[in-house]
Formats: sequence, C-alpha cells, structure tokens
Amino acid sequence: MLRMYKRSGRKLFLATNSLWDYTHVVMNYLCSGRVGREKNDDWLQLFDVVIVGCAKPGFFSERRPLFSVDPADGALRNTDGGAPIIPIGSEDLPAENLGSTASVLDLQEGDKALVFQGGNYIDLHKMLGVSSGTQCLYIGDHIYGDILRSKKSLGWRTMLDFQLCRLCTLFTVFTMMMLYMP
Repeated sequence: MLRMYKRSGRKLFLATNSLWDYTHVVMNYLCSGRVGREKNDDWLQLFDVVIVGCAKPGFFSERRPLFSVDPADGALRNTDGGAPIIPIGSEDLPAENLGSTASVLDLQEGDKALVFQGGNYIDLHKMLGVSSGTQCLYIGDHIYGDILRSKKSLGWRTMLDFQLCRLCTLFTVFTMMMLYMP
C-alpha cells in the first residue's frame, strides 16, 4: 500500500514516539521480515520523512529542537546551528514567527527518507511543503495521542487503523515480555 501511494506522487511520513534503534528494528520486520544482521535501511524508500522520538501529542502543540539522525549509527546532529531560546514567561507553543529549523525536502524517486528526531509539526509541514493541515491524512493507532490531537490542533484529516492498533499492541506486549521475562 505504501509503495502505491509513493508511486502516485504522495508524500509519506512516519512519525513515532519510538527512538531510531527500535523504529529501525520494527520497520525492517514489518516491511521485509528482516531481523538481526539481515536488517538494512531499504524501508526508508517508502517514506519522504521519518521523525522518531517526536513525543506525541506534544509534537502537535509544543516547540522542540529538531535533530538529524544518521541511520548508519543513530547519531544525532543539530539542524539549526543553535535554536532560539524562548523568553521567560512566554508560552512554549509553536508560533509561525519562531520559524522552523527544517528545510524543504527535494527527494527524487528511489531516494531514502531523511530521518529526524524531535521537532514539531511546523518542521514537518515545512519539509513536505504543506501549507494547510487539511492537506495531511494521518493514519494513527492511538485515539488521543494521534487522532484527536492532530485533528483538533492542526486540522489534519485522520484515520484510526485498528489493524495497526492490534499490531502495535502485539509489539508492545512482545517488548514487555522481552524486557520482563526472567
């Protein structure tokens, strides 16, 4: 399905609260069944932008620094050369006059997504060239953190994917078992 959307010229993004190392493992398994040493970053060709550690629902309403992630080793790099400090007593909400440290992406067919950590919806909109929230269809698995907040705050069109909910629950249970099983 993702390949079909990419071929039709749609811009696709993945926004997750998980960090790069976990996202990379899960997406390898989901997209190609690869595990262990077989993992690679081919799945990045399915997206234009991947944002990990985005801290939803705050991603939709708070200003956070944006870092570039090196997919090879997960290292973070500054994208802004020093972000502006929000004055004491000011709201920590994104405002258009605060701008964005992101730049518009110009990916060609077959290019792999650029990977970022943090940031907020303003960065994402700028990268994808989005001028109105109604241009986004956001498919999520969490009613409050994904669906309600993005629709209410930004006007994104939203869709709750129950199959994704079940899959995420399975991975959460599996991860908890891996962490807590003796």
